[in-house]
Amino acid sequence: MSKLSIVCFGALNVDLTFSVPDKLLTQLGYKPGHEYLGNEEELEKLLSTLHSQGRHIHRSGGGSAANTAVALHRLGISTGYIGRAGDDQDGEFLLSSLEGVHKEAVFQAGRSGIAISLITEENRDRSLVIFPNTNDDLTFEQIDLSYINSVQFLHLSSFFGNSPFEAQKKLVSKLPPNVSVSLDPGMPYVRRGLKALKPLLHKTFILFLEKKELEILTKKGYYQGSRELLYMGPKIVVCKMGSEGSHIFTYEDNFHVSPIKVSVVDTTGAGDVYAAGFLAYLIRGKSLRECAQFATQIACISITGFGRSCYPKEPIIFD
Repeated sequence: MSKLSIVCFGALNVDLTFSVPDKLLTQLGYKPGHEYLGNEEELEKLLSTLHSQGRHIHRSGGGSAANTAVALHRLGISTGYIGRAGDDQDGEFLLSSLEGVHKEAVFQAGRSGIAISLITEENRDRSLVIFPNTNDDLTFEQIDLSYINSVQFLHLSSFFGNSPFEAQKKLVSKLPPNVSVSLDPGMPYVRRGLKALKPLLHKTFILFLEKKELEILTKKGYYQGSRELLYMGPKIVVCKMGSEGSHIFTYEDNFHVSPIKVSVVDTTGAGDVYAAGFLAYLIRGKSLRECAQFATQIACISITGFGRSCYPKEPIIFD
């Protein structure tokens, strides 16, 4: 195995996208724009309904850290992964979807995680239903510490279960000083609150948060909230603002980067691609403004297709 520059650690899910009649979404009890947590018993019933009354659009590998890992690999960054995939056909699909990412630290057992996106036919609203399955069984004992001792970055994203969350907290407490932490907590960790996240934030070098997540977590506007988070551990706070671009904060400075106008097809994973672009440029020694500008460019391109079809296609080359 070649020396890794970064290891990503987060949930692995098979992403399934369905187009559904607006009334079916209501019948299922889901609201547009909301995220739901399901169990294995509900999964089969939901899939049966969707295949009979909806239209399957796309299947791809997913999970926030996994999306970032694939984008990093395509950008030419040597990337590894820590996580759990099922000991099933979906698990094999997830491993293959990680492409050239190093998968030695992916543990296989149980049923793979599933994330189902529901897009309404009339209003194009989106709801998300997550079935974590084997993801939530990950434990600290399944992690080989030697796998990450020489990397530049450990990039973390969220799980729903307590066991992998505790594993991440214990892992960052044992990292050598040469390894910097990048954290993209997402709404599952934001809902845990600042107190629960402090052990991770204290060790974080760069924190990625969507504007809504940041304001929920800090109970402040994104500007003031970002400034306050800098005093909890992170050296860089990146506020991802969707169609408004992004705002980057450090102790000494802050600046805004506007998005590029594109034809939007699927916004799923755009923030994950943004994180990949930012980290790739940071690893290559570029300025924060250059990092944010490149991240914005590839994130905007990523939403012009479904899944990972419009992720970066080739490694970045510097003069």
